[in-house]
Amino acid sequence: MMHQEQKIDVFGFVSKIRDQRSQLVQTDIQYSFIYQALLEYYLYGDTELDVSSLEGHLHKLHNTHAAFDRVGLEEEFKKLTNMRIMKENMRMGNLPANMKKNRVLQIIPYDFNRVIMSMRRGQEFTDYINASFIDVSKHYNTH
Repeated sequence: MMHQEQKIDVFGFVSKIRDQRSQLVQTDIQYSFIYQALLEYYLYGDTELDVSSLEGHLHKLHNTHAAFDRVGLEEEFKKLTNMRIMKENMRMGNLPANMKKNRVLQIIPYDFNRVIMSMRRGQEFTDYINASFIDVSKHYNTH
């Protein structure tokens, strides 16, 4: 439907669905995520893989893609770099005072899951470290 009409009304849909489930989309970050997910789907289609097909997919990515004269893995990486990074969700890591603490400027933690250090008394921006908490509890012992 999105491809046929060449448009989608995310705001209208979210407003309508919130009439049924008022807690569904609560923050601007969640709303932005919906836009990002729909954009990815529009540009690249369904990118989800079953675990059983992962090995074959990786094998295919290591071969040269005839249409692009590139290895498939390079093409996949190019797709990733074309996606807009939502820097508004990484405010602390992008502050000038914290930039020198980032070893790689392309890898900045999101504000919602960054590790927050104890601040030194009387010194601003001493609570920042380039590190993120990653919740693995829902995937623990699943295999």
